[in-house]
Amino acid sequence: MTKTSPARRPSDRRRSLAADLLGGVALLALEVVVLLYVGFAMGMEQWAAQGQPQQFDHTGEALTVGAVAIAAAVLAVVRRRPAPVTAVTQALLALVAGFLALALAFPDNPPGRPDRRPSPSPTGVETRYGYGQCRSGGTSDECRYSGG
Repeated sequence: MTKTSPARRPSDRRRSLAADLLGGVALLALEVVVLLYVGFAMGMEQWAAQGQPQQFDHTGEALTVGAVAIAAAVLAVVRRRPAPVTAVTQALLALVAGFLALALAFPDNPPGRPDRRPSPSPTGVETRYGYGQCRSGGTSDECRYSGG
């Protein structure tokens, strides 16, 4: 009697290396486009403020980046056996997107909290040449037009 091997489940089969690479690159490109769009939206928001001192709330952006991180982590777990290259790229993207989401969710200077950096103090004396006081500690030639 000959034994027949049991039928393999479709999820146990490995994909070819070319299909794995192509799938990994396609998913990575799609997720990078989403992350770049989020970065572009944040940049446009700050550019629209035109230097006015404002605190921005990036909760929506943090949730979007977090969703990309979770989706990448789920894909990494699901695709680990049939497509290992895709799983590795998704795991790395999940780590990066997770750190970005945490940075957006918990900023160094949250809204409503005053800025810790001191504002620059005025130089005081302005001369006819437009220079402030000389504070270099150098020779008088360096401070010739500073009035100091």
